[in-house]
Amino acid sequence: MLGDGADYYAQAVQLFDGSRPDVPFYWPPGTSYFLELCFWLFGVGEASARLGLAVLARLNVALVSRLAFDITASRRSAHVAAWLAALYPPDVLLSCSSFSQYLSLFCLTGTAVFGYRLLKSCAPRFACDDEVGCRPLRPECRPFDRARGALLTGAFLGVGCLTRPSLMAVVALVPVAAAVAWWWTWRGDRRRGAMRFGVSAAATCAVAFAVALPVIRHNVRTGGGFTLSTNNERNVFLGNNPFTPHYKTGHFAQRSLEELPADVQNYLRGYYESENPRQAMKQAAMTYIREHPGITLLRTANRARAFWGFDYIGSRQFQQAFGLASAGFYALLAVEAGGYAAVMLLAIAGLVLTLRRLPIGGTLWLLGLIAASAAPYCLAFSAGAYHFPTMGLVIPFAACGCVSLTDGTWREIVRRRTFWIGLAAFLVIQIEYAWFSLRHAG
Repeated sequence: MLGDGADYYAQAVQLFDGSRPDVPFYWPPGTSYFLELCFWLFGVGEASARLGLAVLARLNVALVSRLAFDITASRRSAHVAAWLAALYPPDVLLSCSSFSQYLSLFCLTGTAVFGYRLLKSCAPRFACDDEVGCRPLRPECRPFDRARGALLTGAFLGVGCLTRPSLMAVVALVPVAAAVAWWWTWRGDRRRGAMRFGVSAAATCAVAFAVALPVIRHNVRTGGGFTLSTNNERNVFLGNNPFTPHYKTGHFAQRSLEELPADVQNYLRGYYESENPRQAMKQAAMTYIREHPGITLLRTANRARAFWGFDYIGSRQFQQAFGLASAGFYALLAVEAGGYAAVMLLAIAGLVLTLRRLPIGGTLWLLGLIAASAAPYCLAFSAGAYHFPTMGLVIPFAACGCVSLTDGTWREIVRRRTFWIGLAAFLVIQIEYAWFSLRHAG
């Protein structure tokens, strides 16, 4: 195990044998809890962790396929989505590493699947419009079905927050999505509709909070405060200080202190060694943001673009594990980054087609989840590795784009200006990301 995966693995071993000190969680414990479960099932060892991650990867494929079918109502699109998810190169290259990406992907995709079903179950029995009047859509959903939907959505979301606290932004999205769905679909007694959507959203958030509560209580009891992990203040501080690069704002987090210039080392140590480091770093970051709104806006825009940069972490892990020469690394990188680019280009085509042919509700739900997942990274730092959990929501659009290549609808897509604008923007983002990655490579 290498990188962050080694830290999650070591924490899982400590949790399993009871040797972990009674201190707050610095690393979010969700991945370590999953690895601990693997140890209970298969025994302690890296082989057990890799086996559990391989099983989780296959479950991810099933969820992505299910999501594609729910959004498109097309079995063909669902089958294509399953193949894309199973063969997605960054997924394959990370399949043996205990990073948090896999569990985050599983939880976010599960939230998308069951959250979408929950929103549909809350919709009225009849849909109405001015041209055709009201028409029946489906039998009225029973309260038990809505309760089950809220329980599953909240459980996936709660585990996702334990895995990556950034998914707390998705918790905030749930009531917003419920309000939009209620306003969009409900006709007749709007108070009754508001009650149905409101109770479902509140129950979902309550379940998510209940799942995360034991970790929050542990951190409060051990002096870490009301949080899921204690590394958040450091992340925001490293991405918002006078020395932070304007584009690659996570550069300091990816280097040891000894690799940084002397003035940067002295500045960071001044906060790391203060009496209350977390509070000092938080205050310094907030002060810098308030006093430099223009630079903060520039960095935020840069982070939003960098979030969609190409994947390379899997290739880097293989290089470190097997001592690959530069030629081998770049060959793997071509596969990893090329696979990501292919899926994204298909997704852009599929999104153009989806906006014209499929019900807008499912598309907005997925786009909202993607935006909420990306938002926290725009505040501290982002890189291509962080979009990995959202790819389960992107692949259904890519499946639509792939299907369009065989049914002739691709001709309609390439005639759309939005497709070429999206394609050009994506290529510019990749070129920019490659330039700054090489510039800060060392």
